[in-house]
Amino acid sequence: MAYIGQSIKNGTFSVLDTSGNTYNGSNTTFSLGTQVGSPAQLLVSHDGVVQKPGTDYTLATGGTQITFTTAPASGASIFIVEISGAVGGPMNTDINGSEFILDVDGDTSITADTDDQIDFKTGGTDRLKVQSTSGNNVVVSDGLTLSDGNITFSGSGHGIHLGVTSATAANLLDDYEEGTFTPTLTGASANPSSIAYNAQTGNYTKVGNVVHIDLILYPSSHSGGSGALRIAGLPFAAAQRATGAVQFDRIRIQADKPTTVVAAIEGTVSYVNLVEMFDASDENAGNVDIDDLAGNVFILTSFSYKTS
Repeated sequence: MAYIGQSIKNGTFSVLDTSGNTYNGSNTTFSLGTQVGSPAQLLVSHDGVVQKPGTDYTLATGGTQITFTTAPASGASIFIVEISGAVGGPMNTDINGSEFILDVDGDTSITADTDDQIDFKTGGTDRLKVQSTSGNNVVVSDGLTLSDGNITFSGSGHGIHLGVTSATAANLLDDYEEGTFTPTLTGASANPSSIAYNAQTGNYTKVGNVVHIDLILYPSSHSGGSGALRIAGLPFAAAQRATGAVQFDRIRIQADKPTTVVAAIEGTVSYVNLVEMFDASDENAGNVDIDDLAGNVFILTSFSYKTS
């Protein structure tokens, strides 16, 4: 009878010679006479019943042997066909949740046995899940390692929830930034009419809403200006008050009182004041004014503050 239907477009069927195998109800592993890459490449008939790859049989010894789950009885009729290459036309078939087995021993596969979900399995364990759940589309079950490259979000305002198993706002790390800024010496009432610098550097690291800065301000000369000294140019405006240690030279302070000088942010501003903190009996403090500075004053400070 003539062949009905389409002919094989690609690939081949090869009947394997297993005549040397002995089926005795005890042996389970037999030679294939060739090497096969996957159990799914075999069409196995056991006494006229087609066997399921990975369930009824697996491959052994690097794909050169077949191992049956149940030992074939004495005199069993075993018929094995190797399917090589792509057989038939392009795959466009609803496999309805069937498991696509990829390796020799049948424990690495891709399946979609849950609606709108794809599971990737290796070593018999689900490792990766792709689903249609909003906000949880890809689930990795056991760690993730990037051998190279970075994680980049396509939209701003996104981050990583740390230490929790759900999207908790308090645990969202959504910003990290490093950079430099240029601090400048200014006055609360009037800025210096002229100023030159030996050094004028600032560095910052922002983690979430916390900014850590360090700066050096070292004018070689300045003239004019009035009011409280301000170091302007912070990279982010403060959300609340903050203080930090300061090292300085050539600043006039009140020698008649026990005094501590600190760098201080006095509110939601983008500049730093130097504040003289007097003893407890005086219970007050005052800003260092710009006219308290020598022409070549040196100021170094480092501290953290919160931003919005």
